Amino acid sequence: MKSFIIFVLAVGATIAIIMNVHILKYDDGFKLLIKNQPTFDKTYIDATASGPIDYLKFPEPVQKFLRTKTIGNLKEKAGKIIDAFSTTEKDQTATQNR
Repeated sequence: MKSFIIFVLAVGATIAIIMNVHILKYDDGFKLLIKNQPTFDKTYIDATASGPIDYLKFPEPVQKFLRTKTIGNLKEKAGKIIDAFSTTEKDQTATQNR
């Protein structure tokens, strides 16, 4: 009887966790996000091949995370482009001064 009670509690805890989190698979790995309302809907979300327009079909917590991630990636890429231009500009200036 004791093992049955432990089993029921474990199943109940698992169901409670599954109902309250989104398991998001994205380009960099997996992320657990808290749902706004406990449901079984959209528990697992695969966003690996999704773009910014596709984010609109995802629940709000997932949208916020993906937007933040996308903005961070864009800032990183923009920084690399700016660094590449500034390095090229410095090289050209150094060549002209010789």
